[in-house]
Amino acid sequence: MRKLFCIVCFLPFYHYSQKAIVSDEIHSPLAIPLNLSTLFGDICPNHLHMGLDFRTNGVEGVPVFSIREGYVSRIRVSRGGYGKVLYVNHPNGHTSVYAHCSKFFGNIDSLVSKWQVERQENEIDTNLNALILPVIKGQQIAFSGNSGSSTGPHLHFEIRETLNEIALNPLEHGFQLIDETPPVIEAIKIVPVSREGFVIENTGIAVPPFLESSKSAETTPLITLPTNQFSNSSSIGIMVKGGDRMKINGNKFDFYKSEVYFDSTLVFKCVMDSVSFDHTRYVNDYCDYKAYKTGKVKWHKLFLSEGNPLSIYKLNKTAEFLSKFSSKKIHVRIVVSDKNNLSNAYVFYINPFNYNYTKVVFDSTTYYLPKKVLKEKNGIFNYKLDAYTLIQPVKRSNLLSPSVPLSKAAFFETQAPNQNPSQSYIKIDGKYSKSYITGERLITETKSLGTPSLAWDSISPKILTNSYTETDTSYSKSTLKWVISDFHSEIGYFALYINDEFKPVYYDLKTNSISLSTYNLSKGFIEIRLIVRDVFGNESIHKKTLNLM
Repeated sequence: MRKLFCIVCFLPFYHYSQKAIVSDEIHSPLAIPLNLSTLFGDICPNHLHMGLDFRTNGVEGVPVFSIREGYVSRIRVSRGGYGKVLYVNHPNGHTSVYAHCSKFFGNIDSLVSKWQVERQENEIDTNLNALILPVIKGQQIAFSGNSGSSTGPHLHFEIRETLNEIALNPLEHGFQLIDETPPVIEAIKIVPVSREGFVIENTGIAVPPFLESSKSAETTPLITLPTNQFSNSSSIGIMVKGGDRMKINGNKFDFYKSEVYFDSTLVFKCVMDSVSFDHTRYVNDYCDYKAYKTGKVKWHKLFLSEGNPLSIYKLNKTAEFLSKFSSKKIHVRIVVSDKNNLSNAYVFYINPFNYNYTKVVFDSTTYYLPKKVLKEKNGIFNYKLDAYTLIQPVKRSNLLSPSVPLSKAAFFETQAPNQNPSQSYIKIDGKYSKSYITGERLITETKSLGTPSLAWDSISPKILTNSYTETDTSYSKSTLKWVISDFHSEIGYFALYINDEFKPVYYDLKTNSISLSTYNLSKGFIEIRLIVRDVFGNESIHKKTLNLM
């Protein structure tokens, strides 16, 4: 593979790009220098980022390559999520994932089009065996894009364990970030914590971020915890705000590794090395959920709450240490590091304080507790939250607030109505929630709480012609385009026929549009038939005859 000579002199085992490098064991996933915008483990809304995001200079269509030999094991085309995505299994037990593509390449694209025509379906999700689509290292498999829930052109790339689909940090598997500066803590605060590890509301004290390397021990801050805030606490929790700022492009990434030492004893350690997809919503416990949701402020919690299953936590013995040494001043040292072992350490002292290890702060008469199964009734609706659906204690008066974070779906159900039951569904705070009928019960599963209500959808979807008018009889543009939408629920099926021949198209959820290039259509008169149905079977059909010039 090509290497720049001046770089080879210093990095003989790596291929260089401006912002990231890959080892000789793997091939770069893109045909351009790797420029990272988001790292594995970075805090995102309701999830930890499960891979690396590579910029594509604001454009689509950059060639995408398989990083190793293997075979395409799964292909999915969907309007949301990863959009057009490929999964490639490798002999080393890993699966690489290439998401938000604009188009698949070569025989992969041909096979997908063939399936779509045969099934008369545009959205597919298919698993494949090793014989159907084998690939070699460096083989082009797709073009980068902006499909699915992407907010701009880029390649989302992942490495997973094939057997259990646990996401692995690619920076530990052949990728390296070009980085010359260590992470920095911009702010620190100490909060009182219950015996279960939950933050006691509306409390906390700021601590100056005192860099160990630049100050003398005599000037290290001594922090006295106010009795009025910490008298009910069983332990303390340390939160930090900051990140790893890149010198080259100014990007700011979250912390790779965080450690806390009390009197030189390691009491807490967190490493962003792997995350299960089943647990990724526990990002709302890893960070200060309220601060992030309301202001996008990222406070990283350097302590662990009861029920948090994230594998990033390697040690959590803060409360155990304090139970033995609460009668003397404690030296606290916080170390934040990146994957290149660049680090900064921050220090302060905490004055003695008597912690109340048996105090019950979150009692079940006032709060719903995460470890309990919750069953309640709200008007005609019953709702159920399994154990540890709640991430933190919630006041009983506040349960249905949409600001309450969940680790998994809550269940709402009611008696299925006698009137048009097949078109009935449950709304949550006035918004459609996918619903189904089991026996005589109408049920929805939702990861966003709110007030439920009963609704029906008997209205057909709308189809708007975006590229021609009702009176047009001829057409000379390069693309045909339609806008499709459904006011009450969501689009369930769409199919485009040209002269009664099914044409695969992609539904862009960001613009609610589908489009078809006229490049491969024969000139002359064409009969257009577009069928759109919502999830309840309400159907609209658009027909048009045009003379293709």
